[in-house]
Formats: sequence, structure tokens, C-alpha cells
Amino acid sequence: MTLLDYLPSLKGALSPRLDHAVWPSTTHYRHGRVTVAGMFLDDIADRYSTPVCVIDETSLRGRCNRISLGSFTAEMLYKPGSVLAPVVARWIGEQHLTLVVDSMAALSSARQLGVDPSHIVGRAQSAQAAGLLLSLPPGERVGRIVIAAGLHRVPDVDHAVALAQSTLVSTDGNREYAENVIAQVVDCPATAFDGVECSASTLDGVFARIVDSLGVMAQAYRDHGVLGNRLHLRIDSRTGLDTALLSDVVEDAIDEGCIRHRFPRPQLAVETGESITDASMVTVCRVRSIDRTDRQRAVVVVDGGTGCAPTGPAGAVIANRHSLGEELFVLADGSDPLRRCVIHSAVSLPADVRVGDVLAIADGPGDCPSVLTLSDGQAQHLDLLPQMLAPVRFTPRVGTPYPSR
Repeated sequence: MTLLDYLPSLKGALSPRLDHAVWPSTTHYRHGRVTVAGMFLDDIADRYSTPVCVIDETSLRGRCNRISLGSFTAEMLYKPGSVLAPVVARWIGEQHLTLVVDSMAALSSARQLGVDPSHIVGRAQSAQAAGLLLSLPPGERVGRIVIAAGLHRVPDVDHAVALAQSTLVSTDGNREYAENVIAQVVDCPATAFDGVECSASTLDGVFARIVDSLGVMAQAYRDHGVLGNRLHLRIDSRTGLDTALLSDVVEDAIDEGCIRHRFPRPQLAVETGESITDASMVTVCRVRSIDRTDRQRAVVVVDGGTGCAPTGPAGAVIANRHSLGEELFVLADGSDPLRRCVIHSAVSLPADVRVGDVLAIADGPGDCPSVLTLSDGQAQHLDLLPQMLAPVRFTPRVGTPYPSR
């Protein structure tokens, strides 16, 4: 008998068990317990209670720098997840990134955290959302808004507008819809057509969408005499695309589109699809119960308030002890005793998981009421701002970057 026969979990310790493409770069096993930034996650669970979301400052700063340094003569756009903590907002400002928000609650939180409104892009998927963004006073307006191509009507603004809001239209793969919305944007006194947004998930799709979007902008100039000079590219891929290859494809597509449609080169902004908080955030929770009534797959229920993640976490481990074996489980949130909210339908966990274990979920739901930032063995507790359904009032700014009609 060897030591590995007595402690099978050590066998896994001989090889990397925590992929740093999924987990924060400071995540390690120490005596069978998981640490992030030199702090044991089970100690954090004991001190701050669970569920709690921890953000590794080292990993967060590294990802922020990598996304920024990998940019190519383009403005970088960043869409935050459910956690927009002060430390994240501060680094967005430090790296001169532009924040994309898709709700008034996210906009209110970003403004209260000090994000410059000129570095915020508001995305409106409905007429109601567009109306709320356009109703903001000039001193409180975001830098740009993006209106979905599927809108049948651009909302009118009740009060008189002195300065038009810089507005882009999402092509959404449908040129006819986009041209209809562009016509409404041009006719609306509250909006100034400034360009289009396109999205793609592959390099071939990026090339085709950019060329087509430049054609939409050229047609808008011929039909309405307005010259939109902004092009937003959104990568619909959670892992993003290779930066070097993406740079070459984008440059080739812009050259091709400008030559084909005889259109001047636009200002480019790219949303890479990568989140700064990916591989930087871990959700810590406790196992509340284990239900093995389903013969196909047992259900592990964690304590309430963890939230739901439709795409599921990238990985989960027991953080407080050595574990044995491996088994597929359904991971569920236990906040509602009448209805289990599934976090992941097939997560790999140790077969000996038991009630009371501390569970660490990489890139977890992030809806926790408590958030910590970890750095060099120190933890700082952050109070998240409450969700707001309506925009808060802000002090008007003197002078705005928005063009007048």
C-alpha cells in the first residue's frame, strides 16, 4: 500500500487541478484546501457567511491589461456581468475602457460608482429602454446609445431637446430593418445618427458583417445625407476570438467595405466578448442538502442567494477538504424552497460531497449579496448598490461631447 492508496485525492494533486484559464491566477491547493490570493476560501465562508462572491485583484488587473494591450487602433467596449463593484469601475476608468450597459439599473450603478458618462454606451433593445435613455437631461446623457434594428418606432421625447443624442443602429443581420430604424433616427430631433453596430461569432462572420454594415452606412448617406462615422463590432463569443487574427480580419474587412461602397474609414469600437471578471471571480457557498431521489443524477442544493446562471459555471470544487472520486451532479440554488433554480445541470463534483461542505464555483452566478476583493492575503468587503428601476438624478455637467442638430 502506498500513500496514494490511502489518500487517492493526492493523485490529482500531482497534476494541475485548477486551470487558470478558468480560475483566478492566484488559486491554489494548500493542504487539501483551496486558496485565492493566499486566503483559504473556507475561512472566508466562516467569517463572511455564504454565499459570497470573491474577486481576485491580481487576476482582474491582469485581464484588464491583457484586453487593453491586445487592442488594435480601436476603442474597447466592456459589458460587465452582474457584479459591478467599485474596484471594477475604478479599473475601467484607469484603462480608459468604455462601459456598455443594457438597463437603467446598470446605468445608475455605473454613474454612482463614478464612471464617466462619456465612456458609457447604452444599449436599447426596446422602445421603452430607448425612451428612458433619450429622456435623460443633456448633462446626464451617455456617450452613445445603440438602438436595436427590430424596433418598429423610435420613441418621441416629450420635452424640447437642445442637443441630439449620438445614436447608432444595430444591423442585427437584417439590412432592411436597420435602414427603417435609421430613417426614424434621422427624422427624430432627439437623436443624431452616428453609425451602426454589428455582431458576429466567427472570423468569417466578422468579415461579412463589417462589409455589410459599411454598405448600410453608405446607403444612409445616399438616402438621408447623414454621414455616420462609427462602427461598433460585438463579438458574440464567451471566450472571444484570437486577437491577432481578429485584428487582421477587421482591417481587411474595413478596407474591402470602404472600397466596395466608396465610404470613408469609420471610427472602430470593439466589444471582444471577453469579460474582465472572467477567471477572476469565484462564488463561495455551502452545500445545504443532497437529493439522490433522481436515479439519473443527484442534486446538490447550495445555500440561498447564489442566483442562477443559464450557461452554468465553468467549474466547481470542494474548498474545505480533500475529496474523493468524481461524479456528475445537478447544482441548484436553494433560496426558494418551492422551486429549485438550476445553476448547472451537469457539474462535476467529488463523489463524497456532503452537507456543510464549502463549494467554490468558478465564474459563478455572481448575484451574491456580498462581494469581497482579495489581494495579498487581505480581504475588503464591498457593498453593492441596490438595483434601481429608474435613473437617478445627477448634477448636470458643463459642456457635453454630443453634436447638436
